[in-house]
Amino acid sequence: MQQLILRSVSAAVIVVTILSLIFSKILYCLLLAFIFTGMITEWQNITKKKLLHLGVATCLLPTISLGILRFYSLPLSILYFVTLWSVDTSAMLGGMYFKGPKLAVRITPKKTWSGFCVGIVTCCVILLYVFSYNVPIVRMNVRNCAIALSIFASFAVIAQIGDLAMSAFKRKFGVKDSGDFIPGHGGFLDRFDSSILSAPFVLLCCYIIGSFDFQTLSQYIKT
Repeated sequence: MQQLILRSVSAAVIVVTILSLIFSKILYCLLLAFIFTGMITEWQNITKKKLLHLGVATCLLPTISLGILRFYSLPLSILYFVTLWSVDTSAMLGGMYFKGPKLAVRITPKKTWSGFCVGIVTCCVILLYVFSYNVPIVRMNVRNCAIALSIFASFAVIAQIGDLAMSAFKRKFGVKDSGDFIPGHGGFLDRFDSSILSAPFVLLCCYIIGSFDFQTLSQYIKT
């Protein structure tokens, strides 16, 4: 219980910090630079300064993606973090409540298939509601709605794969947590592992659709 409280307080501080600084492009970029520095430092500590090129790519790609996303769209940047945190939290709570078969017991003993599925459902519900706000479901284009749901579900899956990939990476080097900078969470790589793949994925989707404008993306689903 004490660990859960500590984790919740740390998460609240992170949420407030990011959502406060994200309104300023300069402060947000400085925050991303700080996070990148923490991630690459932990990577070097874990690997004993090996695989540096892979570490730079792993840490720099999501950092740049989050920066570009914020440059083009503040609403999408906020929605990204809110949805990502919702996926992480719902997956953890869903796994604790429903339990069931383990997702990848050799990588991490706590994650379950039930939590994995709850994370996907939560992501789809949140994003579908946000993008279809005030538009009755029956009036939505079925094809675009199906495409949107596929993208939303893929986002949740990719975010959780990033988490699992980092867990596998740490297990390979015999490390439980990447650091101890964030109480209850570990290090920067522990807290931001879900962004490693999900941030570039969102950026790629916006590029393919051809818009970073929130209203345009909403119309893509509605029309």
